[in-house]
Amino acid sequence: MDISLSQLEKDLKVKEAYAIYKKEKSLVLARVACVLIFTLVPLFTFLDYVANPQCLKELFIIRLVCSALTIVLFILTFTTKGRKHGLLIEMIAFLIVGSSISFMIRFVGGYESPYYAGLNLVFLGIAILVPWGVRESLILCSAIYGTYILPTIIYDKVTDVGILVNNNLFILSTIAIALTSNYFTSRLHFKEFMARYNLAQARDELKKLDTLKNEFFAKVSHELRTPLTNIILPIQNVLTEQGDRLDRQNIAEKKIILRNAHKLMKRINEILDIAKLEAGKMKVKASLRDVNSILEDVVVASSIGAKEMGVVLVFEPDTELSKIYVDTDKMEKVFSNLISNALKFTDRGGKVRVATQEANDHIEVRINDTGIGIAQEDLP
Repeated sequence: MDISLSQLEKDLKVKEAYAIYKKEKSLVLARVACVLIFTLVPLFTFLDYVANPQCLKELFIIRLVCSALTIVLFILTFTTKGRKHGLLIEMIAFLIVGSSISFMIRFVGGYESPYYAGLNLVFLGIAILVPWGVRESLILCSAIYGTYILPTIIYDKVTDVGILVNNNLFILSTIAIALTSNYFTSRLHFKEFMARYNLAQARDELKKLDTLKNEFFAKVSHELRTPLTNIILPIQNVLTEQGDRLDRQNIAEKKIILRNAHKLMKRINEILDIAKLEAGKMKVKASLRDVNSILEDVVVASSIGAKEMGVVLVFEPDTELSKIYVDTDKMEKVFSNLISNALKFTDRGGKVRVATQEANDHIEVRINDTGIGIAQEDLP
């Protein structure tokens, strides 16, 4: 029962989302249809002038009224109510132009008029611009076709059955093509919508998971820092206050514990920084600093490890280096990681050289080592 209810809720959400999508898409297509109608309909006055000059005035008035009504509909699409009924406005627009053509057919020969070709253009427009399903298109096409065939049945005296069948056959064939197109286009639109919908859902889920991950990191890091601080402070106090009364081995052991505790604290702080960075909450706190002094601290801190690894670590600063604005903590991490990697991949007896140089309005920090280096293909 729980599963079925959950699926039902999901289906309802999808239907609601698709209804909104259809409404937005219909509004755009309604505007396109209106623009095409009130632009193209008057242009065909040239056809009236060539083919039916005796009815030019009447046909021009019909075209003018058709264009005027579609302009009104176009303006309606920008109103509050109009935005909610894009599909209805679009259907009315096509009904207006279809009825107008049917009305013009009455002036120029009735069922024998070649103006029936204009209805074919309308039905093709429906095939392209009303892609929401066969039902809507069938209603619209039937209504437009009714404006053409009913006056023929009621008022026209059919003397040439061949022309009647020919014209109607072409019209009905175009309607069939339009309905077929609507059927497949509506399915395609739904598949496209579902693909976008599922992608959006997956993106939202990933965002939630990412937020939970960052919260987890922050919480775990906080929980770890408290006991770690309770380890570091007592050892620091013992070394400061009782260092001269402890034997060398005891002092060495406590220093190792303290160093490892500081390393662990550093890793915890890095995890917190990653969480902040991914959450977009990382802030840069820049201050005017001498890069040499930052590097010197990092080199001194790394020299103990370098000595244990049997690697010579030297620092060659440019004494004329200008001060620049940097985030000290972040630059320390960058330099520390670079030097640490250099030491890690340098064999015992090797050398790591850290140097600074100011050139061309910028400062260069160079870290060279005699280790295995980076493969040429990996350098980019």
